[in-house]
Amino acid sequence: FNTVRQLRKLIVQCHPDLVHSNGNKAHLLTWLATPSRIGRVWYLHDFLGSRPLIRRMLQPAARGLLGALAVSKAVGEDAKSALPGLPVE
Repeated sequence: FNTVRQLRKLIVQCHPDLVHSNGNKAHLLTWLATPSRIGRVWYLHDFLGSRPLIRRMLQPAARGLLGALAVSKAVGEDAKSALPGLPVE
């Protein structure tokens, strides 16, 4: 949890309007570290439907997410199916 605390401190000090994460581990980390008043966006390049553990872990992290950018239409469709309600472009 030290990493989460350090990242949260850095995010708060920078006063961003938006935090963008790239990769499933980064999505989880930024979800834990980003204050709720700051928007979050994910960049998706993994198929979540074939990864049940990470999909279950990302479900709560996707709440409050502003949206996701998918590397391809296939990845985007998979993400929409795996995480219903997730706005994906």
